[in-house]
Amino acid sequence: MTFDIRSPATPTKTYFAINVGARIGYRLSDGVDLLLSPQGDIAFTAKAVLGTNNSWVWPFTAGLRFRF
Repeated sequence: MTFDIRSPATPTKTYFAINVGARIGYRLSDGVDLLLSPQGDIAFTAKAVLGTNNSWVWPFTAGLRFRF
């Protein structure tokens, strides 16, 4: 995982990271599905760099799929 902050005083940093995710679908009718997509991003670093040895991000998206 790379964090690129657009500032001359802050260099770009790259960390070892793990990404996990899933896609869940639920059929609402013959032509419409509800889709959910949870995801987890975990970056690891030395505790002296960020004040912790890992950073967690949990994005979550939802949407509808239509079939014609």
